[in-house]
Amino acid sequence: MQRRLWVLLPLLCYALPAAAAAPTHAQIMTWCNDSDPQLRIRGCSLLIQSGKESPKVFAGAFFNRGNAYEAKGQYDLAIQDFDSAIKRNPNDAAAFYSRGSSYFAKGQTDSAIQDFDRAIKLDPNDAMTLNNRGEAYREKGQDARAIQDFDRAITLKPNYADAFNNRGAAYLAKKQAERAIQDFDSAIKLNPNFVDAFNNRGGAYLVKDQGDLAIKDFDSAIKLNPRNAIALYYRSVAKRNTGDANGIANDLAAAKAIDPDIATKAGHQGLAP
Repeated sequence: MQRRLWVLLPLLCYALPAAAAAPTHAQIMTWCNDSDPQLRIRGCSLLIQSGKESPKVFAGAFFNRGNAYEAKGQYDLAIQDFDSAIKRNPNDAAAFYSRGSSYFAKGQTDSAIQDFDRAIKLDPNDAMTLNNRGEAYREKGQDARAIQDFDRAITLKPNYADAFNNRGAAYLAKKQAERAIQDFDSAIKLNPNFVDAFNNRGGAYLVKDQGDLAIKDFDSAIKLNPRNAIALYYRSVAKRNTGDANGIANDLAAAKAIDPDIATKAGHQGLAP
């Protein structure tokens, strides 16, 4: 699921002093917009604690800090901050989007969809939110509904590799492997380094019993990410029909060394040997 970058707060346009006992207001604002999550949390917390900012700046500080907590995997804290941002700016589609992403990461898919619904109502032409809501519907097994969202996202953003990949995964779940491959082809054409799309297309070729093509895709995925346990595991599955017993054993061992639970995870996808 794609994350949204934080909204930049207004920065003051004067130079920082060479040395200061305490951070200046401009420095605190800069921290609150920093790419480093920990520094962003520090700066935004100082802004929030000051109690002297405008409602717009307060909303932005809560939003930025929420995104920093989300980046650190602290989803409950992120949701609390997005709550505060939304309270101060109820028409901020980005805050609903980000809170929805945090709910999704926590496995609270219904709450995620509710927030994505509100974000889309506020900004109907946001392809990223449509893509993420599609992922949430796919997580619930509502593949046809997910495809509708991916269709809209692609219409709005025809070069959206993630949406093509996600739509392909939804078609694959509906047992439409050939249609899925078309979308994975598009995703890879748009992003030749798209590891997940190679993984997914390899899986689609497995469904079609085209082991040689599957192996090529898993090879590509592993070349891009040598610690790609899922590709190593499924490459071993693809090698069953080649008689390469050593290759099967080597790939399985490598996959399990990276992720000891890979067999269980892969089995849930229905392609385990």
